[in-house]
Amino acid sequence: MKFRAPIQTSTCVTVFYVHFAYFCCFSAFKVCDPVLGDNGAVYVPENLLPIYRDKVVPAADIITPNQEAELLTGRNISSEKDAVEVMNLLHSMGPDKVVITNSDLPSPLGDQYLVALGSQKIVRTDGDIFAAMLLIACEKMVSVIHHVITRTITYAKEVAGLNQKPSPAQLELRMVQSKADIQDPAIVLNAVLSEQFWRI
Repeated sequence: MKFRAPIQTSTCVTVFYVHFAYFCCFSAFKVCDPVLGDNGAVYVPENLLPIYRDKVVPAADIITPNQEAELLTGRNISSEKDAVEVMNLLHSMGPDKVVITNSDLPSPLGDQYLVALGSQKIVRTDGDIFAAMLLIACEKMVSVIHHVITRTITYAKEVAGLNQKPSPAQLELRMVQSKADIQDPAIVLNAVLSEQFWRI
């Protein structure tokens, strides 16, 4: 992955807040979304990667990376088997629950579908409830994204005119116009819980 221009971030401050949150809120349920990069680019200074891997991720109960799962483990995901191995590596760092929110794996339903993967290290009495709630959340989240993007593209094409490419301004997300869909989206996909991992 290529590193973009470094963001002015203090590594010491990052480590302080991680330790402060971990020890002061030890009983709290801690979620980590490691916003490190996407689509082959890294958004943070390179020296922050080991901080996330060695300090932030181990303090989390659940981690929700996308392609950052590859960055954190040093492993590529090119198959479902690779995904399971990467999730196991992330479990070994500390989190009980791992959700890869976006992957480049092809969906058996076609290229219009997103593949997300989930794994739970420890089976407890709340495991089934957690899995069910996560799947419901994934259904709603992806449905909201679908409705917002569909409305945005439809609007942009209408404004641009026939056979004209919409401008960046015309492609601004129609968030306000999608308020009803954000609050109560019509579900456009069904999530399935498999024995190996969660898939949507």
